[in-house]
Amino acid sequence: MSGGLIGRRAEPIDDGFDRLAQAAGQNPALQIGAWCQSLLDALTQGETLAGDVALACIELRGLP
Repeated sequence: MSGGLIGRRAEPIDDGFDRLAQAAGQNPALQIGAWCQSLLDALTQGETLAGDVALACIELRGLP
């Protein structure tokens, strides 16, 4: 996750982390690729961001 995906110039960084936490909890049944895309869509809100954007999603299988 990069700062460009979380931070916005006009708002506190905590707002970005709140947005991330809310988006991450949505659609838990999606396949990993679709879940990552939904996370990006929620965090960018359809905007083209000026900063760097990076997101790594890891699916853990076989864990209780």
